[in-house]
Amino acid sequence: MTSRRFWRAVFVAAIAFLLWLAAACIYDAVLPVVSSAGCPKSKVVVVDAEGLVRSVNAAVIKGLSIARFLALGKCDARYLIIVSHGLRVVSSIFIPKDSFALETSESASPLSPLLYPLFVITEGVVEGRSFGSSSLKLAVTERIVPFMQPLHGKVLILVTCPMGNVTRFAKALISRGSIMVAYPRFDVFEGNVSYVVSRIVSIVDKCRSLRSLASDLSSLGFKVVER
Repeated sequence: MTSRRFWRAVFVAAIAFLLWLAAACIYDAVLPVVSSAGCPKSKVVVVDAEGLVRSVNAAVIKGLSIARFLALGKCDARYLIIVSHGLRVVSSIFIPKDSFALETSESASPLSPLLYPLFVITEGVVEGRSFGSSSLKLAVTERIVPFMQPLHGKVLILVTCPMGNVTRFAKALISRGSIMVAYPRFDVFEGNVSYVVSRIVSIVDKCRSLRSLASDLSSLGFKVVER
C-alpha cells in the first residue's frame, strides 16, 4: 500500500511538473508581447546594460533584462545603441564553441532554467562569462532573435567586444527586421565606453542617409552589416 501511495505521489508530481513546464514555456513565448522595453520617445535611445554610460547627448535607459531585449521592437526610436559585454558561451549542446552571446543585466542562477525554460531549452538564453570575470551572467544568443518583437527597420549599434561570431548575431537581427547592425572591430573598455557612445550619437545626429551612416561608423572602426 505504501509503495502504491509513493508511486501515485511520484506520478502526480510528474504531471504537475509537466503542466508547470508547459505553462512556463507558453509564458516565455508571449513574454515579448506582454513586456515593455521602457524606451522614451526619442530618435536615439541608448540601452546601458551595466550602467557604464555617462553624460551623453541621448536618452539612456539602464538595464538590459531578457524581457527588455525581446521587446526592443516596441521602441519608437529608429536608432538603438546597446551597450553590453560580449560573452563567450560557457557550455552548449547546439551552439558552436566560443560563440558570441550578448550579456544581459541578469545574473545566472540555478533558477534560470525555471524562469526561462523555453529559451534555455532552445539555447536562446545561456550562461556566459566576460574576459577576466569569474561571475556568470545570463546572455542572449541569435537563437532568441526569432522570439523578439519585429525590429521594423531599426538601426542597432552594439557597443560590445567582438568576441566569437558576432556577425552571425548581427545577421539574425537583420533577419528580424533591422536594416543595419553595427559592432566595433576593436575591444571596448569600460573607461572609454562613454566616449565611444558619444561619438556614435554625434554620427547618428548628423547622418543624412544610411550610406553616410555606414561610412561614418566604418571610419570609427565599426563593422556594418546591412540588409
